[in-house]
Amino acid sequence: MGSQALLGVDVGFSARRKTTGLAWFSGSGVGVTVTGSSWSERKGDLPAGVEFRLAALDAPIVPTPDASNRRGCEYIFYGGAFARRCRPGLSHHGRGLRLRQAGAQAAREFANILSVSPLPYGPHVLAGLPIIEAFPNTFMGVLLPESSFLSWSKTIGVPKSDWLYEQIVGLGIMRKLLGRLTLNDRSVADAFEQATNHDERAALICLLTAMFAAKGDVVIVGDDLGGWFWLPPTELWASWAQDEFELAVSIHQKTNFPATAAWMETARQIGQ
Repeated sequence: MGSQALLGVDVGFSARRKTTGLAWFSGSGVGVTVTGSSWSERKGDLPAGVEFRLAALDAPIVPTPDASNRRGCEYIFYGGAFARRCRPGLSHHGRGLRLRQAGAQAAREFANILSVSPLPYGPHVLAGLPIIEAFPNTFMGVLLPESSFLSWSKTIGVPKSDWLYEQIVGLGIMRKLLGRLTLNDRSVADAFEQATNHDERAALICLLTAMFAAKGDVVIVGDDLGGWFWLPPTELWASWAQDEFELAVSIHQKTNFPATAAWMETARQIGQ
């Protein structure tokens, strides 16, 4: 990963509780914490004087504030098997709209501690800012074998994102991801594998997203109108997710999101 500093942010917007997860990687290793929703709290809980090369935010990163825009990157993972396993919410209404607004504010604020440089790889949504969008549930979900989901039920009383996190740690997938990034230091592995806090876990998956993005070892799904999801390398996807993605692209290409025609190449690459 070199010496570049990278940042993952699970954007929370509670005015009363600390719900923003922060995870960062720099020369001193991995740090993680949970903080509030104000910029003073967030900046104060990050290492002082660090300029980050890239930030991945778990919130909609869109090129326009138009709240009515439906997003192709959300809909492609919203139906079929994704709906039962790792679908995103929709951000053009309800709580999702609040998260979209919180994401826009967070992007403006975190820009203050980012290097003024282009993304090392992939499309920009916010001109001149190395900010990308992470979606932890989909990032984790596409990595799990189909059989793993047989053990999931709402009755187990664990949030879906925490269950997904525990699965990728327990199955050794987290260690495989870190190995692909050549992050073999024991303290780095411990930071990812021993995390138990819900918001810290989400921030760590955002940090993983930033790490893969910095390396250019990613799948980027979206369009210029609605923005892009940054997801793990294609060959790490489970076979069910590969098949479901190609089916979803073929459906939405013909109906809601014609721009998804360009995603068919991604689908073919995943299927190889």
